[in-house]
Amino acid sequence: MRSNRAVLLCAFGSSDIKGIEESIGILKKDIEVHFNFRIKVEIAFTSKIIVSKLHKKGYAIRDLEGSLQHLHENGFEEVIIQPIYMMDGCENLKLREIVSLYESYFSKLIIKRNLFGEEKDFNKKAINETAHIIKKYSEKYSNILIAGHGSKVNDSSIYNEIKKKTERMSKVKIYMATLEGKNSLEKAIEKIKKNKVKNILIIPIFLMKGRHIIMDISEGENSWKSILESEGLRVECLMNSLLQYNEIRKLYIEMLDFSDNLQRG
Repeated sequence: MRSNRAVLLCAFGSSDIKGIEESIGILKKDIEVHFNFRIKVEIAFTSKIIVSKLHKKGYAIRDLEGSLQHLHENGFEEVIIQPIYMMDGCENLKLREIVSLYESYFSKLIIKRNLFGEEKDFNKKAINETAHIIKKYSEKYSNILIAGHGSKVNDSSIYNEIKKKTERMSKVKIYMATLEGKNSLEKAIEKIKKNKVKNILIIPIFLMKGRHIIMDISEGENSWKSILESEGLRVECLMNSLLQYNEIRKLYIEMLDFSDNLQRG
């Protein structure tokens, strides 16, 4: 029997339906199985533009406000919101602003931490698991560029920690750049050229596969892959998002297991 408790997985969003189903969609199923289908699990996106695009494609999904309203109208009293963000940033602030408007709708409305949040011990675990994922590719590639989103309001140091951890594990050369923030691709290219690198693998460090992985990193006319190729490098690019890896999904389940109002039953 399903309880009056729900978990809401909240991300900015992606208009790539396959990318949704292969990332946050798998996480949703994993959580349902873990809690023996006693807990309602839903997905919400904060981007209304993306939600509208998905509706036009016939894909049913709600924005955050619509999801909270729906859960309230259907009698759910305790809701845990699990942000699907790498770290604190603009989107996380927006999420909190929206959620604050619905606090009176529920007896409990909790926002969990991001994958890389303020809790140092859990951060170490998340960094370690991410580094292990990257390390798997070090047997075939001696030069790897990890590509992150970055943040204008966060120093993005977490990417540098992932880089250092992976280098200690694998002994290969790891480069790092982000779409936003100080760790630009241009700076990474300077180091790559200085080391006379000929071949490199790009590994995106994004939770979901969407426009950034597809257009900005791998396939767009001005993508990182194209820019690196124009510098004379042979470039391969992974298309996986972090949520496609079981190790990362297990971390989210672990976070939910520590919620005082969730029990497996």
